[in-house]
Amino acid sequence: MVCNAFAQGAKTDVVGPAPLKPGDVFMYGALRGLLPTLRQAQREGRKWYYSDNAYFLPGKDERAYFRITKNALQHDGSGKATAEHLQRWHALKLQIQPWRTSGEHVVICPPGRLFGATFGFSADTWLEDTVERLRSFTDRLLILRRKMSWNDAKPLEILGSRGMPKASVRTLLSEDLAGAWALVTHSSNSAVEAVLAGVPVFCTHPCGSSEMGLSDLSKIETPRTDGDRENWASILAAHQWRLSEMRDGTAWRMLNEAA
Repeated sequence: MVCNAFAQGAKTDVVGPAPLKPGDVFMYGALRGLLPTLRQAQREGRKWYYSDNAYFLPGKDERAYFRITKNALQHDGSGKATAEHLQRWHALKLQIQPWRTSGEHVVICPPGRLFGATFGFSADTWLEDTVERLRSFTDRLLILRRKMSWNDAKPLEILGSRGMPKASVRTLLSEDLAGAWALVTHSSNSAVEAVLAGVPVFCTHPCGSSEMGLSDLSKIETPRTDGDRENWASILAAHQWRLSEMRDGTAWRMLNEAA
């Protein structure tokens, strides 16, 4: 669905992932045999366009947005927003809440195991290391939100005995963000929601919230609560599009205009 819409607007064809044909590469996600295609495009210095769930108002239908980034899995939100970027952000009608200056707990949103395996790292190891580092720098309650795809009957046993986090029983991330001091993740879009809610974020890998957060977990007690969040949000809003905007060439035009 996404590939067909983008191909129409870019006036190109949808082809299989292998063998890789000459030219630039567009893909949705990195599954279904696409990771080797991505790696080949990177090795050969080609431009590659990566699409996935949107930063804001994601979904799977015509009303939803989908992010597309050139030569990156996610945009980091840096840059100077233009009038068009600001207009796209305001059209979403989302609110930016004041920065949180108090909180009782830290929300941890680990990557899924499939995501880790796809990109060559262990989600288990990331989680264990992250909890151990946090326990070295804070005594706050740790609340763990696992993806449904974690698929582990005893997920907390890997964390050892020191500072066992409490597993979240909340349905919505917004419920865990209520009263939170900070959110820690690898590169999850949960950090975008946290920044909008005024909850400081720590992202250990470059992602859509990197511009508004920190990566050094030793600073968990002194999180970042500054920066122009409207500019950041506008930059991200200018790197996601509806299917109709892919078909009519808007996405292709804006990607080519971007630095």
